[in-house]
Amino acid sequence: MKSAAFAHYSDVPITLLGLILFVTVFMGVVWWTGLQANRRKYDVISKQILKDGE
Repeated sequence: MKSAAFAHYSDVPITLLGLILFVTVFMGVVWWTGLQANRRKYDVISKQILKDGE
């Protein structure tokens, strides 16, 4: 028997909510690691430009 607090969730399967949550977290991790990789890449490029300018 479901409690009244979760009665409005009965229309949506829990697996669908879990899938949406998993995809959201996965895309956030991909986005975050992409930002970190780009930052490292541009740090290397900017240091190379500064070294070439000397």
